[in-house]
Amino acid sequence: MNDSIDRITTAKNRVFYSDGMGFGRDNPISLHTLPTSVYRTTGMDQIADIINCGYIRPKEGRVKGGHKNEVFWSVGGERTFYCDKRPVLETSVDKVKDGQIGSLSLNDLSSIWIFDYEQNCYLDRKDFINQVREGCKRTDISISVEQINKMLIESMPQLTELDPLSVDGKNYVGKSK
Repeated sequence: MNDSIDRITTAKNRVFYSDGMGFGRDNPISLHTLPTSVYRTTGMDQIADIINCGYIRPKEGRVKGGHKNEVFWSVGGERTFYCDKRPVLETSVDKVKDGQIGSLSLNDLSSIWIFDYEQNCYLDRKDFINQVREGCKRTDISISVEQINKMLIESMPQLTELDPLSVDGKNYVGKSK
């Protein structure tokens, strides 16, 4: 079986629950999380891979800790924050369970949070990533990490339609309702 297909069909999803323990810290740039969602911190290399294949695949080979073919997620909550400015993937807790086999698709994600250094906050860029993916599929090209970084930077100043959302008294940056 082709390794690309194999990593999609045989990926093992791991979901971690914080059980009241804090994860990250709350500060003005933190991405607050919801208990109804799971999150994955990632890098621009995986964002490029999502654009190229349409799935949240595990990295090839063994990764830190000796794990192989696994994708790690954490359940959100009032004490779980992301503040290291790396991209964060978000999906509903109903979409992925601990031990579930098979990669999630781009369509399964509810948000792709990318940190905007100019506005000093996380912005949901899923729609933009989807548009880039569709363009790559139509033209049958692959995109590199450098290309997606450049496209994201160039597109950020045009984000005037994004407003803060408020859920349970906490502010989130995201799409206007």
